[in-house]
Amino acid sequence: MKSYINEDKATIINHINSFGKKLGIVFVITWSIINIVPCIVMYILDFMDIENNIMIESITKIFISVTSNMFPFIFLMEGRYYKIGKKNKNILDYILLILIFIMFILVSNCMSGVFGKIFAINTKSQDFNFNNIFECIVFIFSAVIVPAVTEEFAFRRCLLNSLIKYGDSIAIIVSSICFGLLHGNIVQILFAILCGLALGYIYIYTKSYVFVVCLHIINNSISFVFSLLLNRLSITKYNYISYIFIVIFIILGVISFIYLSRRKNDFLSINKFEDDISFSERIKALVYNFTMVCAVLLIVISVVSSLRVIWL
Repeated sequence: MKSYINEDKATIINHINSFGKKLGIVFVITWSIINIVPCIVMYILDFMDIENNIMIESITKIFISVTSNMFPFIFLMEGRYYKIGKKNKNILDYILLILIFIMFILVSNCMSGVFGKIFAINTKSQDFNFNNIFECIVFIFSAVIVPAVTEEFAFRRCLLNSLIKYGDSIAIIVSSICFGLLHGNIVQILFAILCGLALGYIYIYTKSYVFVVCLHIINNSISFVFSLLLNRLSITKYNYISYIFIVIFIILGVISFIYLSRRKNDFLSINKFEDDISFSERIKALVYNFTMVCAVLLIVISVVSSLRVIWL
C-alpha cells in the first residue's frame, strides 16, 4: 500500500512537512484557548464580583471543549477526505472491544498512578457539591459527553484520519501524543497518551467515529463515578470497590483480547506502506518546522507550570 501513488520520496516528505506546519499552528491555537479562556473568565468574575460555581465551571468547560477541539482541527481536514474503509464488525466484536478498552484504561491508570508516586505528584480529586439535579446534569454533560465528542472529532476524525495516508503507525502515535500533551499535568499526559493509542487503534480497526466516542464516554464515566465514590465513601470502602472492579474487568479484558486475537486475523495488524521512507524520516518531516517547535515550547511551559503547582 502506497501513501502517495506516483510521487517520489522528496514530494511525500514535503507533504508531511507541510502538514506538520499546519498541525503546529492548530496546536498553538488550541493551547491558547485552553489556557487563556479560563483566565479571562476568572477576570470577568472578579471584576463583576461574582462567585465561581459548578455551573459557571461547566459552561466554561463546554465552551473550551468546543472552541479548542472542533474549530481549529477542522483546518487539518484536507479537501479530499481520506476514507479508511468499510465497517466489517459485528455486535460481539464491539462488546469485546469495550471490555479490552476498559482493561487497557485501568492498567494505564495504574501505570500513571505509579508514575505519579515515583515523582511525588499528588492529584486531588474534585469535590462534587451539586445544589440541584440540573447542575449535576450540566456537569456530567460538560465533563463526560462534550469532551468525548469534541476530542474524538479533533484527534481521531480530523488528525488521525488526515495522517493515515502517511502510515497507520504514525497516525496512531502522533494523534495520541498530541491528544496527551493537551491534557495538562504530567500524570494526565501519560494516561491520555496511552488512552489515545487504544482509541486510535480501535478507530482504525472499526472505522467508526461513533464507537470511539462511546469508548471515550465510558472512560470519562468511569472517572466521574469513581471520583464521586471517593467523595462519598470511606477510603476503605472505596478501595474495596475499586479492587473488585479492576480485577473483574482486567480478567474480562484479557479473555476478550485472547478471543479476538485468535479469531480475527486482522485484529493486531496495521497497514504498512511500500515506499522507502522510514518511520523516523516521517516523524522528522512532521516536527522539524517553526510552528511545531513553538507548540513544543508551549507544552514544556504547561508541564513545568503544572509541576510547580503540584509540588509547591
